[in-house]
Amino acid sequence: MRLLPVLLLLAGCRAAPAAPPFTLRFAVPGVVGTFGPASAEGVAALARDLAFEPLLRPDPSGHASEVLASWARAGDGLRVVLLPGVRLADGAHATRDDLAESLRAAGFQVRIDGDEVFLSSRRGAVAPGDLYHVGLGRRTADGWIGSRPFRLAAAGPGELLLERVRPAQGRVERVRLLAFPDARTAFVQLLRGEADAMIGLDDRMAQLVEGVGRLQLVRGESPLGLAVVFGPRLGAAERRALAAWLPRGELAAAAHEGCAPLASGGGALPPGRRLDVVSATLDPSGTLAGLALRRALGSRGGAYRRAEGGERVEAEGGFDLLVASVLVWPEEAALRQWRARPSARVTPGTGGDADEVARAIAEDPPLVPLCRRRRLAAVDSRVRNPRLGDWDVLGRLPEWEVTR
Repeated sequence: MRLLPVLLLLAGCRAAPAAPPFTLRFAVPGVVGTFGPASAEGVAALARDLAFEPLLRPDPSGHASEVLASWARAGDGLRVVLLPGVRLADGAHATRDDLAESLRAAGFQVRIDGDEVFLSSRRGAVAPGDLYHVGLGRRTADGWIGSRPFRLAAAGPGELLLERVRPAQGRVERVRLLAFPDARTAFVQLLRGEADAMIGLDDRMAQLVEGVGRLQLVRGESPLGLAVVFGPRLGAAERRALAAWLPRGELAAAAHEGCAPLASGGGALPPGRRLDVVSATLDPSGTLAGLALRRALGSRGGAYRRAEGGERVEAEGGFDLLVASVLVWPEEAALRQWRARPSARVTPGTGGDADEVARAIAEDPPLVPLCRRRRLAAVDSRVRNPRLGDWDVLGRLPEWEVTR
């Protein structure tokens, strides 16, 4: 009979069940994309921020800062060497072969010589800014593992699930990235409680979030901005004339406070045929800027439409003027990307000199930048210290603390 009280005492001393892993659900406008160290679009681009730290990153002045590798110019390419002591998320030392494989996944041609990796590109000269978008990882039987704490756990229709390689008590342990056709649809899911966070809010969305107690607003800087991209049916002379005319300040103001104007502009509108306008951004600011552009064209304004989610308008070329989201900072990296866009009449070439690229763009501009965005996000109020990265937007998420 004395055994029963002892058993009851032991049962009462059992440890409480562990709390389930904290999962943060992000609503993301756009397609899912392909996950890897150089993912560039939609959900996969945010997943890249969680799993892969970039090899280089622009510093506040816009120059290349070494993060995981050092670099030097080698003809039209670069010589890249891993910095000492770089480890992957599972604790293993990163190797020269990991570096080479990551660069190949980003589309570079790679040659190995000792500890050095030489890279080049069929598209022309390579610059340090080309490595801002490339992370470091190792391809394993279970998929890629990078140098940041998360790795891909599952991929399904319309979403990616990432989880920590190693548990971290009091931090976000899982991240579900959910793809939606556009920003409005994603925002509705956020308000309904089907998502816990969203990046890329406009001012009107922010006003609504301020009244939702379970959410908090987080602000930051973005390297992206809005631009008017010229279609392939426009000749060089008309592109230059339109670039001189575009009322940049007016169009940036139409996109609201989340887009800081880069210049005012506004000369005389050149005569010519009617011009069709397309907005290709997935957030309302691009739609507002596109409508403002159509109005500013007056009698030269043709049809206006908003591209559907996932539509590759620029690659298909069926437009005259396209309002799109582009890289605007740092300037040197932005110039090179603009020159290589599908709408550009010039190719990257063999030079790499920023002044040369700027002269080529001025002669036949592929686009005109309007403004630089400010990042505005809504995040679950249980996260105590959410901060956005100034380059890789979710690069700081592994540090976010969670209260239950």
